[in-house]
Amino acid sequence: MVVELNKLMAGIAAKEGISINDFYGLMIDKLDLAKKVEKETQEDRWAYTSYVIPSVSAVNSILKALGKPSLPPYTPGKSYDPTK
Repeated sequence: MVVELNKLMAGIAAKEGISINDFYGLMIDKLDLAKKVEKETQEDRWAYTSYVIPSVSAVNSILKALGKPSLPPYTPGKSYDPTK
C-alpha cells in the first residue's frame, strides 16, 4: 500500500512541480542493517542509521534547491561527520 501511495503522490507532486523525499523507498532496502549489528547495540545503531540516512537526503534536497553543495553521503555502520 505504501509503494502505491508514494507512486500516486509522486505523480501529483511532479505535475505540480513539488519535490518530495520518499523516505520509505530510501530505507526499505536498508532494513538488513538492523540485523547486522550486535544484539545489545541493535536498537541504537538502527536508530542512528534510520535518522541519518533520511536526514542527509532531506538536507541535500534543500541544499540543491538553494544551489548549494550537497553533504557527503553516509556510510552505514560508521559515525557521520558532514564536514568530511
